[in-house]
Amino acid sequence: MLTLSGDPAGAPQMLGASQACITASLSAAQGALLAVFHKERTGEGQLVEVSMQEALSIAQETAMQQWDFQRTSRERQGEIPTLPGLGTYATRDGYVYSMVGGPAGASWSELVDWLIEEGAGGELVAGHEAAFRALNMETAVQALRNPAKAAEFGALMPVARETLAAFFATRTSRDIYEEGQRRRLLIGMVSTPKELMESPQLRARDWRLPVGGDGAAADLPGPPYRLSATPATVRRPAPAIGEHNREVWLDEVGIDREEFAALVAEGAI
Repeated sequence: MLTLSGDPAGAPQMLGASQACITASLSAAQGALLAVFHKERTGEGQLVEVSMQEALSIAQETAMQQWDFQRTSRERQGEIPTLPGLGTYATRDGYVYSMVGGPAGASWSELVDWLIEEGAGGELVAGHEAAFRALNMETAVQALRNPAKAAEFGALMPVARETLAAFFATRTSRDIYEEGQRRRLLIGMVSTPKELMESPQLRARDWRLPVGGDGAAADLPGPPYRLSATPATVRRPAPAIGEHNREVWLDEVGIDREEFAALVAEGAI
């Protein structure tokens, strides 16, 4: 992992966000689900063991395959230039986050079509349409490795950024998000808490959990999963003092009723 991270001219750099813990947790969850599936079919349980070091292999992309097939080691690429279409853009009423040209979703070609349809292509479409239809991370890296193309590529980037920024600035975040979704472009709204709680998508899924009452009703963010037999519920924000004493002491702690009554009489609980 370290050999793949950092600038080629410098030393390897540690990745952030505790990657070993994250990948090990994901692997443990997957292993546990497989073990549950096996138990449901056979009645047999088993131990699920996860090594953080082994789990990190999932984050090495094709480094080991490259050695296996080519007998060469992948090297650090350094910082990848920020491409137009990747990042945060201001809109008429907020912001959107765009990953057009990233590893999934529709390509820059679809974005160019959108600009042309809206009459917002400007200089980008007039002089460089073919170049931007082919724009993605792979073509950008290839261009930067070729000194002859690097200068031309660098000159095109401001044109694309300015054209796209101007286009997004004339529209609302929701308009851009919904049209982007229709076109399979990876563009999402930068939502405020208010916008999330009022989201038509989340409302349609009954995501919000209503809690409280007696003038103190509120909605809480809902769960990130849906269980058909045991859906998530919330009784209320917090129990009153001593509200569950009887259940806790008698059912969970297991003291007898006489002892519980004596503690109540003493004011101990």
